[in-house]
Amino acid sequence: MKPFLRAVLVALLAVCAGCVSIPTSGPVVSESRRVVDENQGGITIVAEPPPQGAVPANIIRGFLTAMTAYGSDYAMARMYLTAQAGQTWSPESSVVIYSNTTTPQATDNQWTMTGSRIGYLRPDGSFVSDPEPNWRLDLGLVQEDGQWRISTPPEGVAVSQYMLNQSFTRATVYFFPESGSTLVPDTRYIQVGQWNMTKAAQLVLDGPSTWLSGIVASTTSANVSLNGEVVVSDQGVASIPLTCDLGRFSMDEATSLAIEMAATMSELGDLTRIRLLCDERPVPLAGAAADGSIPVSAVEAYYPTAGAGADTLLAVRDQVLVAIDPAGESRPLSGNWGTTPRQITGFAAQAANSQIAAVTAEGLLVGAAGGGVEPSMHWETTDLLRPQYDQQANLWAMASREGQVELQVFSARGAWSVDTTDLNGMIIKGFQVAPDGRRMVMIRQASATDPSSLELGVALITYESGHPAAIVDWRQIRLVRDETSLRSLIDVAWLGPSSLLVLGSTDPSASAGLFSTDLDGLSMEEWGMRPDWSPVAMTVHPTATSARIVVLDADGMVWVYTNSDWIQDGDQVTAVVFPS
Repeated sequence: MKPFLRAVLVALLAVCAGCVSIPTSGPVVSESRRVVDENQGGITIVAEPPPQGAVPANIIRGFLTAMTAYGSDYAMARMYLTAQAGQTWSPESSVVIYSNTTTPQATDNQWTMTGSRIGYLRPDGSFVSDPEPNWRLDLGLVQEDGQWRISTPPEGVAVSQYMLNQSFTRATVYFFPESGSTLVPDTRYIQVGQWNMTKAAQLVLDGPSTWLSGIVASTTSANVSLNGEVVVSDQGVASIPLTCDLGRFSMDEATSLAIEMAATMSELGDLTRIRLLCDERPVPLAGAAADGSIPVSAVEAYYPTAGAGADTLLAVRDQVLVAIDPAGESRPLSGNWGTTPRQITGFAAQAANSQIAAVTAEGLLVGAAGGGVEPSMHWETTDLLRPQYDQQANLWAMASREGQVELQVFSARGAWSVDTTDLNGMIIKGFQVAPDGRRMVMIRQASATDPSSLELGVALITYESGHPAAIVDWRQIRLVRDETSLRSLIDVAWLGPSSLLVLGSTDPSASAGLFSTDLDGLSMEEWGMRPDWSPVAMTVHPTATSARIVVLDADGMVWVYTNSDWIQDGDQVTAVVFPS
């Protein structure tokens, strides 16, 4: 039996077994993928035909609105075009996204869109950043049969960032990586009215977006395609009709595909079970019931989970490690870490194995959280950033100096140097590995001579022989809210599979605040700030319904974000972290 198939069977048998406790001093929270609202909303835009005798300005406004409206073949939008343009326009080819400040400009009846382009959506709904500050679109307004019409529409659809968030649904498609069993999320933007079970199944079959294709492979080697609409019974069982060759469709591949589809479809309704049908016959799945279905709840074992460690805040106070309770009271950790003073600039904690990794002037110290055993030096180097334990208990440590980045990963199976060639020339100020272990978000200093030139970006992590191999395909995340950019970046953390929490400000002289954003930087919200603080670090513990957020001030004060307010939870602290 293949390892993945064995893991599926174990997960299916354990569906009703509940969560496994992690030995730790604090309560255990098993966080589901619903940790953060991933903005699955949207509204349906209703367009109207051009009025008889409409002036050019109304034609432009009507067309811009009609491009965001859901309908058959964009029929209403075509009514604003000349006859020839209406026949040749291909709205499905792409979606150009421009900034909210981009407006139509008129000069002698010549109307153009002038402003800033953000990027575009591919036909599969994936976003591609393609900024152009001096973007210009000539709409070619002419008269036809006495009516103003547009003769040169965009190659695809053009929408503002605001209208994108109103008329498109941000959906998540899940795929298994080339190695490993944790699903990797792939964000797509689907027009409201088109996001349904059948669309979800088709997106899974079509495979990952171009960016993720380097780490995510197609689930099936057999020739599999969708053969009709997905049907959901009154009992919540989704039947997915396929055209396939059962002789070439292995149980391992079919079960993987079913789990990817169940994970993707579960955002759309209250599904209970899922089954694949090949020419109306159930496709054999691991652990399936008599009708060929498996429970949707089985996919929880494969979701990327953040915050599955303990909800116990650890901190450095008076040069030793302490645990801080919600009342702000602290107690030193038992053993060496809680008794031996050290100059610790950053640290990480792993709940399941009770491990601590700390950055000192000499390098990276690692040791058990309890007991009197002296921690050992795992990496003797300088310029180390705050380390991190991932959900698989791997320890990630990065050193960044003079445009050279070194990355080491330590685990019970050994230690590996990760190829960081793609990061050469960058000055990395902080990093966080995603819950799925296949992506890494980083804060980098764009200019060696300008410490304020900070950018946020995300890169992919490739694997070889089951361990991390390289960091590749860095792409910057646009951080703009109300047309103002975040420029002072202090810290970043994962809130959910595809969402981040950023600590920063639009002005280095202003107080920093918390901002949530998706990985594409298309939806950004402010969470709050204190006007009288100078934050230097942040740690986040997501739960199934919210997130416990802790911010450390430069004066050693610890602030906890609770019910949209900041509560003091300790002082004289120099570093904070939640165990992974």
